[in-house]
This record gives sequence, structure tokens and C-alpha cells, in this order.
Amino acid sequence: MASNALLAQFDALATATEDVQKQALREVAAAALLRSDKSNRYSARILSDKSPGVRLAGLDISTPESIDIQAASQLLQSESWTGIRRSAVALLGASCHNNERFSALRMAATTDTDKTVAITALNALQRCETRGLFALLLSVVDADKRPLALRIHAARQLANVQNADSNAIVKRFQIAK
Repeated sequence: MASNALLAQFDALATATEDVQKQALREVAAAALLRSDKSNRYSARILSDKSPGVRLAGLDISTPESIDIQAASQLLQSESWTGIRRSAVALLGASCHNNERFSALRMAATTDTDKTVAITALNALQRCETRGLFALLLSVVDADKRPLALRIHAARQLANVQNADSNAIVKRFQIAK
């Protein structure tokens, strides 16, 4: 019952004239709504809200177990605010038990324009010992248009991949004479 009252307040604030105070109240209402909702039914709605503050509040209060993976994945693809994408990728990468998470992390590692988001995704994928990591890291190393810092990070990670083909790594980085 308390969730319904919070949802009504949240909706009422969305239609009000936007100002700093009302925006702050919407962020608090979003956080309270997620805290009170053990079934996770409002996560997608809050993560797709028009306000970056509400989306960030939703990520801040979510846990790796409570996050709506599909909504967080969509957020990674459409979010213009780098800090929000960083929070989303860190939250998705905090748990290693879902292929949907891995897909979102792979996408962030290979396409995100922010190197910190991409590196955080690579780190999570390596920590989770994700299948196909070796090939993914090689593709990042070979991606000429990706930031150099990301490519160097991926090259360093190659040495730590379990069961990595060391011949393939050496061959890739061999300097032609």
C-alpha cells in the first residue's frame, strides 16, 4: 500500500513545473519507491525517466540483484550522461550470473565512447571469466578507432585470461623485422 502512495506522489511530481526543489523531491521519491519495492516492478520505469537525476538515483539505490537488467542495458545504449552509464556498467558488472548482463557489458566494452565505461565493462567480464573473453579482448586491441588507453588495457588483460593462447598473443604483438 505504501508503494502505491509513493508512486502517486512520484507521478504527481513529474507533471509539476520543473524546478530544483521539485526535481530533488522526484529523486528522493524514486529512491524511496525502489527501497520499498522488493519485487523490482518500478526499476525499469525509474531507469527510463526523463530526468538524469532520477535515473542516477535509481541506479544508486539498486543492487546487482534488484536491477532490471533489460532497463540497465537500454540505459547503456541510449544514455547521454557518462556518469550514469558508468554507474549502470558498474552495477551490471557487480554480479556474474546472467548472460543478459554479459551481453550488455560486451556492448559497453566495444562501443561506449567513454573509455572508463569500456574499461569497467572489460574488468567485469574478466572477473566473471566470461566465455569468449579472449576473442573480445583481441577485437578491442585491434580496434583502431577505440581510445589507445582502452586498447592498452585490453592488451594487458590478455595475459591474465585463463587458458589464453599465448602463441596467438605473441604473434599478434610481434614486431615485423
